[in-house]
Parts: sequence; structure tokens; C-alpha cells
Amino acid sequence: MTPADTTIQILLPVLGESVTEGTVIEWRKAIGDPVAEGETLLEVTTDKVDVEIPSPAGGVLAAIAAEPGAAVEVGQLLGEITAGDGAAPRHRRPRAMEQRRAGPPPTVRPRPSWPSSCPTWSR
Repeated sequence: MTPADTTIQILLPVLGESVTEGTVIEWRKAIGDPVAEGETLLEVTTDKVDVEIPSPAGGVLAAIAAEPGAAVEVGQLLGEITAGDGAAPRHRRPRAMEQRRAGPPPTVRPRPSWPSSCPTWSR
């Protein structure tokens, strides 16, 4: 196996019906840092929510494709992880199965929005 065979892509997940893009706020990990599956890698903001993007697998953060401030579309590459401890594993799933595997759902924090037509209450 080649090192490219051990790379897992980090993609911007679908965040809702009408959400098509977001902006990278910050990376919580740096290239070369070890990461655990499900651990927060970065934060992305959209016009509706702020989202923490979890690691789809354990390993080492190998590349960052979208720097803070970058606009990214759903499905776009954010970064890459080298599986395990960075060494080639003995047995691997085919890449197609790896891409279908869904990691933990992103943590979604809705932003409060108050339409101007919202009544105000007073006592």
C-alpha cells in the first residue's frame, strides 16, 4: 500500500436543507496533531448555524485544505487525516466503503434570529 491509500478525507457535511456553504472559523487541530474519531477538528459557520466538524476517523491530521476565513461548499474537502498512527494499516476497507461511512453527526448550535415581525411582549 502507498501512503495515499491511508488518507481519509474530511468533507463539509450536509448541514440542513437550505444550507449550501459555510465559512471556516478555526481549526482546533494543527497538521501533525493526533486526532481521535469523533473529536472536534474545526468550526464552520453558516447563515443559520455554527457547527463543530468531528473527525471521521482516528489518526493524524495530515493536511488542511480550507484555511480559516475560507468559504466552502457542502461536500468540499476541508482536510485529510492519515489513518491510525500514521503508519500503513494491515487491512483496509475499500475507499468506496470508507467514503460511505458516516462519522458522528456534527454538533449544531442554532443562532437565535428574531424576525422584525415578531411581537414584543410587555407587562
